[in-house]
Order: sequence, then structure tokens, then C-alpha cells
Amino acid sequence: LSAIDKSDIVVLLVDHRQFNLVDPEALKDKKLVDTRGLWTWRKARKPDARIEGKKPEVAQVTLAREQAA
Repeated sequence: LSAIDKSDIVVLLVDHRQFNLVDPEALKDKKLVDTRGLWTWRKARKPDARIEGKKPEVAQVTLAREQAA
């Protein structure tokens, strides 16, 4: 298993090229914090995700369904 597979939360702090190679399917059930605006949320199949903040500010991803709960 990779570090992503073992994690509940994935925090992206740097925008190194190798992070573009992360399988979007691996991110679909994770809580994400992308501080660099690198990942495309549609690729990660998170159509209900919202990004709060802008690059280079911390961009916290909050799922709308969690806010409704």
C-alpha cells in the first residue's frame, strides 16, 4: 500500500511534478487539502468539493455533503 492508500487525509504542500502522477482514483475517498492548486477535482471525482482560498493561500477542500450533515 502507498502512503495515500493508508491515509484518511492528504495534504499537498508543494507542487513537484511527481504529484501530477498521483492516480485521481486514489484520492476520491480522501479528505484533501491542496495548498498549491495542483490537483483537478473533477479528475479525483469530487464534483461536490469546494475549494476555499486561492493559490498560494491554503486551499482547503470541504465536501458539501459533510456541511449538510
